[in-house]
Amino acid sequence: MASMPTFGFIVGSPRSGTTWLQLLLLQDPRVVSVQETHVFSEWIAPLVKATRSDRARGRVVGLSALFDDDQVLEMGRSLFQPIVDRALQERPDAEVFVDKTPSHVRQAETIVELYPDARFIEVVRDPRAVAASLIAASRTWGRSWAPSDAAGAARRWRNAVRAGNQLRDLTSHVVRVRYEDLTSNGPTTLLGVMELLDLPADVDHCARLFELCAVERLGDGAVEKPLGMSGNVAGTARNASAAGWREELDRGNIRTIEAICGDEMAALGYDLAGGDG
Repeated sequence: MASMPTFGFIVGSPRSGTTWLQLLLLQDPRVVSVQETHVFSEWIAPLVKATRSDRARGRVVGLSALFDDDQVLEMGRSLFQPIVDRALQERPDAEVFVDKTPSHVRQAETIVELYPDARFIEVVRDPRAVAASLIAASRTWGRSWAPSDAAGAARRWRNAVRAGNQLRDLTSHVVRVRYEDLTSNGPTTLLGVMELLDLPADVDHCARLFELCAVERLGDGAVEKPLGMSGNVAGTARNASAAGWREELDRGNIRTIEAICGDEMAALGYDLAGGDG
């Protein structure tokens, strides 16, 4: 039986470039990936937390009455493993399985408990660009989940970044990738991700992955897509410009975002515009 691949989790705020990074990695034949699973946020973490809560309160009903903690954790693994197995049917020799579910940044404690050697790639992007993208998505395909106002989008970003800050208390297998670095110094930035995933590479190899993931290839369907992703992957992209938010947000929205996210922005090296769009 072939050994299990390394598990890599791409996490962060939605609309931060997580799908782009997933696509870049997926152009390497050593990587396999699937459409967002949400399996930890919707199934595994609630299962673990509910049974532990019942056990702590001394309840004699529910799964905690039948299974101990280790058995419940094994149930969690049994929910994740079929996803990995399905992906490996497409690329049996893959060395890395990537789960790109941004919200899993808030489930990292459970992930690390089940898989101590899991690797985390946290993607961050200027919250003003994220907010502009979220608001735009809320008007069309993302209306069921994307915040439609600047304050809601800013809080969504801030909460993801704060959760990401806690990753380093859980594991040393983590790297933070700034979207702006992917756009300005892509191959070198991607090389750091490859090293985290134990995939031997050099800058030239990473540059080739960027070529394979060029915008024109996204549009013509030439890129490798995650298993289960339907439609044209170009639809996942919008305004790729690092400062495109200046043309989309008014001064009031910029001030709102900076008031909510200012501390985290400063820590991440994003300068405040003070409402000067």
